[in-house]
Amino acid sequence: MRIADRVVKPGYLLRPDQLLRRIVNQRRRDAEITTVLPWGARIRVSTTAPLGIGIARRGVHELAVTEVLWRLADREDAALDVGANIGYFTLLLAARCREVRAFEPHPMLHRALARNVEMLGAAARKVTIYECAVSDRTGTAMLSIPAEFSVDPTGASLVASDDAVAVEEVPTVRLDDVLGTSRVGVLKLDVEGHEAAALAGAERALMAGAIRDVVFEEHHALPTAASELLTSNGYSIFGLRERLTGVELIEPSATGARPRWDAPSYLATREPERAAQRLGRRGWHSLRPRGV
Repeated sequence: MRIADRVVKPGYLLRPDQLLRRIVNQRRRDAEITTVLPWGARIRVSTTAPLGIGIARRGVHELAVTEVLWRLADREDAALDVGANIGYFTLLLAARCREVRAFEPHPMLHRALARNVEMLGAAARKVTIYECAVSDRTGTAMLSIPAEFSVDPTGASLVASDDAVAVEEVPTVRLDDVLGTSRVGVLKLDVEGHEAAALAGAERALMAGAIRDVVFEEHHALPTAASELLTSNGYSIFGLRERLTGVELIEPSATGARPRWDAPSYLATREPERAAQRLGRRGWHSLRPRGV
């Protein structure tokens, strides 16, 4: 991709300093680097893994999801990051919310998550980290590790896979057991195909409307078991369309809601009017944060 094509992307157009940072980071030969996210949090990333390379180069990860979470989260919210990986969205939610609970079952990723949360300093007190997977029962399950995990530490899943090169027993929890009577503003859910089971373990909270907004990844075209569980409990579902001027909420079946190259994320909300109002204004607030 040419430089001229890169600079019209929001991550560069609105943060021209990121172009210089990209050049500097590309010249470094460290296996890991610490970089700064738009809202000021530091994150340690691998320069050999696609996730880390993307954050080092652009300063953001999954821009549309970043913007949606940034706008929907409130200062008084409790938030959940289920499938936290190294903690990018955990750090975002910690900047926006009063409390964050992050779940990551893979030991290596859990250590990276804990290290990145520790770099928040005093704000790390907001975050509780769980070294377990979220599912429809409390106990243990087998985590399937894909062949490419050693170079791209994503994709580990509780969904059994014939392509797995290893399996690891990990503890599991139900969100209903963790939450009790607590209310949640935002739940970010990315568990590599296990979303329906994770939501089934939160059915009491979903039925009571105790979780306002759910941003979830889906590997298949809607409707799915996950989306039907949400709609049956009173949630409205929207696709996310990324434009130069911001994120647009669209019908989940609309063109652009399901890009060909990746598993898209959707928004399920108990308060669609609030979500439409929060996301109705143009711009990328997450790239130009104020008052953080």
